[in-house]
Amino acid sequence: MEPWKTDELKIMQVAIPDDGETPPGALDFTFAPNREFQLLKVAIKFSTTVTTSENFTATFASVNGAKFGYVMESDDMQGLTEKVYDYSAALEYFQKGDSINFAFANTDELEFGLLVTYREK
Repeated sequence: MEPWKTDELKIMQVAIPDDGETPPGALDFTFAPNREFQLLKVAIKFSTTVTTSENFTATFASVNGAKFGYVMESDDMQGLTEKVYDYSAALEYFQKGDSINFAFANTDELEFGLLVTYREK
């Protein structure tokens, strides 16, 4: 039985810190757990306020092909130090082989962290 249909919680987190580059580079991370999962929360935090107008994006890529993919989020981060996306009420489940790409140009060369919280099958 799927864990999201039981009281059993298999909640996992993936943390992507700045990779230590000097200066810090762009964020380009593909989350692909290679199993069925439910996305619960995504959080991005910067070392200081973002001053350049540029978008943080989350793009879904379906194992069933490009025609099923879509942009989940595309938000301008200017003026922010962090942003949290809560998907826990969405009840959207992803198939084995699905992936989500997270991207941010990081022109301001800020240190950042990305935390993906999900429940896996």
